[in-house]
Amino acid sequence: MRESGFTGKAPQGGRAQPVQAGHARVRWMRLPAVAYAWVAGCLLLSLAMAGWVGFHVARGEPGRAYLWLGLVAAVLLWAGLAALARQLEDTPGVLVTRDDAPALFEAMDRLRDKLKGPPIERVLLDTQFSLGIRRTRRFGRFGGASNCLTIGLPLLLALDRRRLLALLAHEYARFHNARGALAPWLDRRLLRLRARLGPARNLARTRRERVHADRIARKLLGRHVAAAALIEFTVKAEWIKREFWPSHWRAAAASMTPMAPYAAMRVLALTPPHEDFAQEVLRQSLALPGNPKDGISPLRERLDALRAGRQLPLWSSSQAITLLGTRGPQWLAEFDRQWCRDNVAEWRLHRAYLARVRARGQFLAGRFRESSADELIEIAELMRRLDVDADVRSLYERILQLAPGHAGALCGLVQCLPDAEWKLRVACASSLFDASESHRCWASRAAVMTLEKYAPPGSSDAELQRWRERREAAEDMERGATRELAESPFFASIEPGDLKEFEKGELLSRLARCPPVARAWLVRKRLTGFGSRRCYIVFLDLPGLSDERRHQVCRELESTLELPGLTLAVGAGRTPTLAEIRRQAFDPVYERAR
Repeated sequence: MRESGFTGKAPQGGRAQPVQAGHARVRWMRLPAVAYAWVAGCLLLSLAMAGWVGFHVARGEPGRAYLWLGLVAAVLLWAGLAALARQLEDTPGVLVTRDDAPALFEAMDRLRDKLKGPPIERVLLDTQFSLGIRRTRRFGRFGGASNCLTIGLPLLLALDRRRLLALLAHEYARFHNARGALAPWLDRRLLRLRARLGPARNLARTRRERVHADRIARKLLGRHVAAAALIEFTVKAEWIKREFWPSHWRAAAASMTPMAPYAAMRVLALTPPHEDFAQEVLRQSLALPGNPKDGISPLRERLDALRAGRQLPLWSSSQAITLLGTRGPQWLAEFDRQWCRDNVAEWRLHRAYLARVRARGQFLAGRFRESSADELIEIAELMRRLDVDADVRSLYERILQLAPGHAGALCGLVQCLPDAEWKLRVACASSLFDASESHRCWASRAAVMTLEKYAPPGSSDAELQRWRERREAAEDMERGATRELAESPFFASIEPGDLKEFEKGELLSRLARCPPVARAWLVRKRLTGFGSRRCYIVFLDLPGLSDERRHQVCRELESTLELPGLTLAVGAGRTPTLAEIRRQAFDPVYERAR
């Protein structure tokens, strides 16, 4: 159950109904029976062919046909044995034994007793914000199987004990209801075949199993605990990704050597997230539509199944790392040491980047009186990159004096204003909405959040409704722009990138810190219905990567590249090919030194 298990997307559909565990297992065994019959047929056919060829060769009847038949028999035999014996890749992590964490194993034993499920033989601890169970086999269908629980250290630091057990109960119930008795090689192929033969039915079944597992978690630990676990998981996952890690990397400005992240996370994870941030994450998660590829139920559907509210819970005041007993602090220290060893080079690169930011800020500050509005915006952004709490309000107010209606200054001022000045914040959001088409989605979200939180009940209902309508229309436009950027021909309506020198330096710094990137091209793309929008496509040469890994690298870069507009990262492959990119995407903006 990775992050997508709580915050991912799922197809729209009718109200999910619970599934009985026995019926689910019967359905799961229908297709596997056919698959194993096919594998057994291959093995029997290969043995029969080998025996027939051996009989005729022993009688002294050599021939080229027997050679080919023997080769076919060998291939069939190898394919059948591989299907039964091949296992999934080993999961990385530190092995946790019952002696190390007796409290965790006792909790799993209680879950097993209540659900009458299989035991979990192995527990692995890793550094992901995740929790999941899977089955592995040593020798395929006829060998010993092992159920493995993988749990992330950040998750143990972010949630208290009962909420973690609620997530574990959900995952264990899903695993117990929907597990297969297959060799891993067949598991993957059968799941793909099921998705092709009946995707709608298969995804609906997956969603029902998830909802049923949530109801089991509610029965075991209570409705409020299960719902609070779902919501806190969603918010804390985003907090770690968007708040904690950027803050930790900013510490490179003051320290030449990497600082231990998990020790810092253990302290900061108990600090409640900022309410505005948490409310926005929850709103976006509740609004997520379905994704026909993963069959994951939306958060709103899962909360409805629990018959729970959709408001933020009281945050955890303790940490589930106590389930690991006395070994917990030791593993935390070991993960810190390993992280520091692995990120020495990355830390130095980031420290150099922060030094460039500081130098650029000092250069612009030296000519402050002659600075243009855009240069003052850059000064404010550089200050906030070095210190997210830097006081830059006066800068934005000066910019608005020089250039009334400046979109960047209005956007910055909205973020700087204190809660007591919420009316001014709404007024600035309104000016931003009128001044910049590309900022309308952001401005309407900020206005709605401010009015919902600070406006007295009943005083601004009409204004709040108007802003909600604006937000809905702006989000539709945003989705349209994103869709057009992703679906239109890559090389249509493009021109060379228009980044400023410092913006280009930041792009090159980020690309240099992504080892798979050998070369990169940057183009600006003009969208048909959004002529004023700054949109960019970054074409990447990622040699030696599989399609899945290439897609993953592109999505990671999209979320970390700080270009001044909507960004799409595209890896060279079948579409577009590397030759097409070289021919049509102008000159490379980055080439890794050999």
